[in-house]
Amino acid sequence: MLVAAGFGTRLRPLTDELPKPAVPVANRPLGTYALSHLAAAGVRDLVINTHHLAQALRRSFEPHVGVLTSTGGGVAYVHEPRILGTGGGVKNAWRPPREGPFVVMNAKLLFAPDVAQLLAVHTASDALVTLVVRPMPPFAKFGPVDVDDEGRVRAVLAEPRNPSLQRCMFTGVYALSPRAHALLPDQGCLFRNGIVAWLAAGERVMAVIDSGPFADVGQSLDHYHAANMDLVSGRRTWPGVQPDPETEVLMGARAQVDPRACLRRCVVGSGARVGPVRLEDTVLWPGASVDRDLTAAIVTGTGRIVSVGQGSNEDA
Repeated sequence: MLVAAGFGTRLRPLTDELPKPAVPVANRPLGTYALSHLAAAGVRDLVINTHHLAQALRRSFEPHVGVLTSTGGGVAYVHEPRILGTGGGVKNAWRPPREGPFVVMNAKLLFAPDVAQLLAVHTASDALVTLVVRPMPPFAKFGPVDVDDEGRVRAVLAEPRNPSLQRCMFTGVYALSPRAHALLPDQGCLFRNGIVAWLAAGERVMAVIDSGPFADVGQSLDHYHAANMDLVSGRRTWPGVQPDPETEVLMGARAQVDPRACLRRCVVGSGARVGPVRLEDTVLWPGASVDRDLTAAIVTGTGRIVSVGQGSNEDA
């Protein structure tokens, strides 16, 4: 499952125009990075929950679902007329539960977790749920997941910290056993309305620690901008994303750029038009038009210009 419902409030005003999983990152919808990674890991059938601007999300994903349908798989969409939460949304979309584990990944991630390792640990441990986690970054404010030396989760959202446990952050990727379906909340948070009670009841919750490159692109406008800059600058690589190594510009199909323009570290969307201007650290959405100099900005297809900070969100 790709978790794709939600309002995308932290990416406003961008998500006034497109839902968060559809905002373009290096000239492809954000959620399709997770989709393509799951397909490469062997996933063949995928369900995606929707809410905000649901039709726009489906339109943006359609050119990319061939990675599943070409191998005999498919994509199903489950619309939530009202938001059901991270636990309720999964229970609603996972119907009926099939035999074997159910893998869930948030559509806002630029992350390539080892799905085979996740499933191996989950199956071998007979866990109710197995989480992909990362060592907690310094000064981070993420809800903590505390893990023992054997990879078993002993507490979540716990304060104060138990010094004998490793404090980690949840990545938004996990595997559920079929019997977890009945235990998921009909509405509400996976952690507060699910895992906290499961741990108290003695259920086995496991963790796989993954220290690979990770970005929660939906965390803020700065994180969204930084994800684009990381990909065009080469700080982060992804299969199929190939910017010009000298200018660090990624050019979309049918883009029109005035020969007098000067571009550095930019994403130029399909069909975008650039006049005789200087652009640096700028993301142009498909169909965007620019006729003035910009630095550290996002330009949407409607002409909205959003100024942002700069930097990398690697290991955010």
